Amino acid sequence: MPTGTIKKLVADRGFGFIAAEDGKEFFFHRSGTEGDFDSLRGGEKVTFEI
Repeated sequence: MPTGTIKKLVADRGFGFIAAEDGKEFFFHRSGTEGDFDSLRGGEKVTFEI
């Protein structure tokens, strides 16, 4: 499973961007997250599915 860092989080609009370790950037929406979206923070390390 790929890993990365939350690059930008727009919590009030429910989305953000992940900077993957391979240099690619991915959009994500709160509906696609497992767990509590509101607890996510910019700079946090995450794993994700494409």
